Amino acid sequence: FTVDPDKNICITAGAIEALATAVSSIVEAGDEVLIMDPGYPPYTEQVVFAGGVPVYVPLQSDNGWKIDLEKLRALITPKTKLVIICSPSNPTGMVIGKEEVEAIVKLSEEHGFFIFSDQAYEFLVYDATPTASFLAYPSIRDRLLVCYSFSKEFSMTGWRLGYLYAPEDILAQVQKVHDAFVLCAPTISQHAAQIALTKKPDADPEGMHADLSAKRELTCKRLDALPDLFSYAKPQGAFYVLARYKKTALNSRDFAVRMLKEAKVVCIPGSAFGAQGEGHVRFSYGVSDQRLDEAFDRIEKWNKTL
Repeated sequence: FTVDPDKNICITAGAIEALATAVSSIVEAGDEVLIMDPGYPPYTEQVVFAGGVPVYVPLQSDNGWKIDLEKLRALITPKTKLVIICSPSNPTGMVIGKEEVEAIVKLSEEHGFFIFSDQAYEFLVYDATPTASFLAYPSIRDRLLVCYSFSKEFSMTGWRLGYLYAPEDILAQVQKVHDAFVLCAPTISQHAAQIALTKKPDADPEGMHADLSAKRELTCKRLDALPDLFSYAKPQGAFYVLARYKKTALNSRDFAVRMLKEAKVVCIPGSAFGAQGEGHVRFSYGVSDQRLDEAFDRIEKWNKTL
């Protein structure tokens, strides 16, 4: 469908600013915002900053971290203003399916809440997993906001550039917040992004998709070799795996700190992503194969001491 760049697009200092300006434009004091748990921590921070109330929708750890639609429906109240969805997900690697998208669309039609779709990882989906998009449903376009990032797809982390799609009336308010927060996204980064968008020779110029797909397989292979220590749901997208740990009653923060100090391997405690993340740690496999193997060699050695 046709998008007017002047009326529907705000170029932002990364996807995080797209989120911040969108939430600050929509959420008023006391409004409730549904956030998936586990989920990206800044969602909670931005909602609280705007005076809103985060309401957490527990994902199904035993079912590939899928959204529990019945629990989501039960959490909707007259105060529900916004639902935030990230697919593929950070930290779980879950990819939302068509059934889930259509269910959330129908709920938005019934209750009138906004939908914020975080598409930072949409370029990185494995196994030909069919992707569903909220943009395909005209009935919610007056309540749909979508953000994108250049950091992951174009290896522009630190260049601080992303963009937000929003309905015209919402974008008019977003632009006010954007101007108050940052004035404008970095000009030099915008020139780089224009080159990235217009001179991309094919769908995967650097082999990034194939490379990360291979790293996913390596990570899963090494996790499979540690069945007494970890269990996990194989990620469908992004470059993270949220693994449940065994053998110890430590909370996830203490487990991560112990792994850091004793095995010299960094992971993120699952509790950083919400209550449902407790008992898990998040690994990122966006590094060299050599580093991945070295990390798991250290973990295997450390595992024998637990």
